[in-house]
Amino acid sequence: MKTATPIQLTCPECRRDNEAERIYCHDCGARLDRSGLGGRKTGRMETSAELHKRMRGMFSQRQLRARLLFFKAAKLLLIACAAAALLEILIPPDVPPAVKSEGFPPQINLRLETLTESHQPQVMAFSEESVNAYLASAKRRS
Repeated sequence: MKTATPIQLTCPECRRDNEAERIYCHDCGARLDRSGLGGRKTGRMETSAELHKRMRGMFSQRQLRARLLFFKAAKLLLIACAAAALLEILIPPDVPPAVKSEGFPPQINLRLETLTESHQPQVMAFSEESVNAYLASAKRRS
């Protein structure tokens, strides 16, 4: 295993050695001259076995097939969701028919409203037929 020697940058102002990653001096803050670095990498060198392993991992047929299968499944799922949303929009919903509410017979309903609005006590008299109609309509509503 080969290791590269760490590169130090010397500050032109205070002459302190700084790490190669630095742009400014650690002590005085002066800008460091990085032109001497060129395209050199810092850190440890990669061995041929490690390079071979890394390249094999990048071009592995099994991983490539798994990745392609994942993306095909994701596209299929996305298309299915879009189609389901489109169908929900286009197909009218199943709504039950509107129920006719006949309400209370008009005579009793009107008289009850006026009774609640007036603040004076009142006597009310209803015929048997109107009370039966009122009760039948109340029963249908519940």
